[in-house]
Amino acid sequence: MLSKLLQFFSASKDTTPRTKPTGQNLQMTKVEIPESDEAIRMPKMMDDMKSGIISKWHVKLGDIVKEGDIIADVETDKATMELENYEEGTVTYINPKKEVLVNDVIMIINPTNPKRKNIFEHKDLTITEIDIPEGSIAVRLPMMFDNMKMAHVTELFTEVGKEVKKGDILAEIETEIGVMELESYDDGIITYINPKKELLVNEIIMTGKGLNTNPTKPKTSENIANDSLEIRNVEVPKNGKAVIMPKMIDSMKSAIISKWHVKLGDIVKEGDILADVETDKATMELECYDNGIVTYINPKKEILVNDTIMVIGSHDSVEEKEEDLVKVPSLGRDINTVTISKWLVEIGDHVKVDDPLVEVESDKATFELVAERDGIIKSITNDVEVKVGDTILKYS
Repeated sequence: MLSKLLQFFSASKDTTPRTKPTGQNLQMTKVEIPESDEAIRMPKMMDDMKSGIISKWHVKLGDIVKEGDIIADVETDKATMELENYEEGTVTYINPKKEVLVNDVIMIINPTNPKRKNIFEHKDLTITEIDIPEGSIAVRLPMMFDNMKMAHVTELFTEVGKEVKKGDILAEIETEIGVMELESYDDGIITYINPKKELLVNEIIMTGKGLNTNPTKPKTSENIANDSLEIRNVEVPKNGKAVIMPKMIDSMKSAIISKWHVKLGDIVKEGDILADVETDKATMELECYDNGIVTYINPKKEILVNDTIMVIGSHDSVEEKEEDLVKVPSLGRDINTVTISKWLVEIGDHVKVDDPLVEVESDKATFELVAERDGIIKSITNDVEVKVGDTILKYS
């Protein structure tokens, strides 16, 4: 499994000369990684980096580490960086070598909540047919991404006969790409809960009888005759993802896109909010469940359930586009902004790999950012103060 790692690096204030890694006569460590464990590997921080030196361990075997803990200090020939943990669990292995090759295993963590694998097979599952109690509405499992077939109800936060209010979390649902919380969109009483833990898309999770119909609340999608709406035929490119309008309640036919938070060509990541969607019950935020590039946005204001809202291009497209962008890297745990002290290129300049592009300053040191490939400078930011992660230069 790939370890989820965020690397921070900062100029060392220690005036003691560092031991520089050589990468010579080193071999990859032969270590067995249990299927459920996470291997943390030596990251490649620059194009010519071959290895790094573990100058200090902040953990030991048997330690329980949490997300955000610093696990080790790693020295390269450029700077010292802190290696941050992004998987809660127990340390089961630490590489005894001082100098470690790029991509070699540094340590192994046994996760507290290991990822469950191959549990989203939908064969042999059937939709439970139930009689919806009079006056109740059915809350069904929504389709949150294009190829979703089923999900697991991992935890229930309510029970039959219990009163719930708008905004209460009813259940936690796990799909193959993440965990979502099922939220109540009205006041009511729970009248039925499906006893199954594995449910197919559109299967009834629970039913509820409304206590407060809230007649003064303005309607949205009910004000528009959705009988005239049609499903759009949208071609989804190979390896792309279609984001479709989920069915959140039994009576839902369509919803209105009240606000877009992205536009065509934007790079989106898991967890980003894509749009605000209004139903006749409430407004919900549509969250992104994959990384990619927005390649299509449905131009309609009101969209039918199961219609395509947008299409997100493949990871390969993201990598190609991000090649053109130079962003301010993380320069230390407490550094959020830097100053552009000197541009070393101009628009139209031809640059080669490792050519210096710009000097940036923090309150700790001055750094040069270099080109990662050959290209022509297309644009340069006019800002002087920029945030970590901001795009400051584009080249093709």
